[in-house]
Amino acid sequence: MPKTRDYYEALGVSRGATKKEIQAAFRKLARESHPDAKPGDKEAEKRFKEISQAHTVLADAEKRKLYDAFGNDWQAARAAGAQPGQAASRGGSGDGSRVDYREVDATSLQRARASLRRRALDRDDEALAKALTPTPFAVRAAVLAARDHPYVNASIDLEHEEITLHRHYHVGIAAAGPDGLTVPVVHDADQRSLAELAHEIVALSKAARERKLRRDQLAGPTLTVNNFGSLGTWMGTPIVRPPEVVNVGVGAIRDRVVAVDGAPVVRPTLMLCVAADHRILDGDGLAAFVDQVARLLEDPVLLFEDLR
Repeated sequence: MPKTRDYYEALGVSRGATKKEIQAAFRKLARESHPDAKPGDKEAEKRFKEISQAHTVLADAEKRKLYDAFGNDWQAARAAGAQPGQAASRGGSGDGSRVDYREVDATSLQRARASLRRRALDRDDEALAKALTPTPFAVRAAVLAARDHPYVNASIDLEHEEITLHRHYHVGIAAAGPDGLTVPVVHDADQRSLAELAHEIVALSKAARERKLRRDQLAGPTLTVNNFGSLGTWMGTPIVRPPEVVNVGVGAIRDRVVAVDGAPVVRPTLMLCVAADHRILDGDGLAAFVDQVARLLEDPVLLFEDLR
């Protein structure tokens, strides 16, 4: 059975729908979308196949449980003898998460940071120059990419079997403090300039170190960015923070030998390590999101929205 979009979405039913409701939705949509209604209508034929696939899975209790646990990898999980509640993929943490690792050429990113820092220093803005770490660039890239991948900026409610797609982008920033890791939140990150993001991240990190975070500064994250590279770590495995769907890990920028046009060259590289809840975001969706984040960081001029 080929992959399709979310089966519940394809049938237009909630995740808590009964078998009777699923069958009724299928019959209704089948009448509207059956290719025989309009011979040669490729779009209708495609739609009919999609809802038929969805019905085949959701109307079968065993298949539905596997789909709820493993998403579009349910068939592979079934063949491997996996049971709902087990990790959905290699690299998972036991909660259905998976991690996509992507090496990013940071040459242009480093040049952009150096140029922006010089301009800040020319204006005697030393605070901004220090604040322009890779973190605000990663936050900006994650938010812009999430706009094109709505299930990234989402949350899951297992008790009510609901998925919420958020209109606002509230980004949690993992910050080390004297009592361990805390995750203060940059609210409405999509509405902020790069400089505003940089200043806010510095202010939140300082408050975390000084134990001065307010309750509202910890409230309502919709996704997380974790720059463990600031601690010298090149590669890590982020953990998704329920009810969120994605945690974007950013490693330290290091010089590495890479192949360019068949020749070995030394380039500054950054490792993206992005964890996602596989029950909500399958492998294709995660890969597409990570690919877009990587492209934005490799060509940082695209981070300025008016030039995209």
